[in-house]
Amino acid sequence: MAIYTKTLQFNPTSGPNFKGATPTSDEINSKINGALEQIQKDGGKIVDVKITLAEMPVINSFVSIYLIIYDAPFPV
Repeated sequence: MAIYTKTLQFNPTSGPNFKGATPTSDEINSKINGALEQIQKDGGKIVDVKITLAEMPVINSFVSIYLIIYDAPFPV
């Protein structure tokens, strides 16, 4: 099997200039758990999940990026 990655991005997550609907923890958890479940259903094994919070100074906000690293016979 080989190592693959899947990226999930949620933006923006906060900031004083953000005027949209910030995703809730439940919404983020649901999407991440759905992605993890799909990888496992397709025969993949989760190796690691890395989370990065990146600042977007232009709009004074943040983006959260989840990197799922998994081992599988093919990309899921």
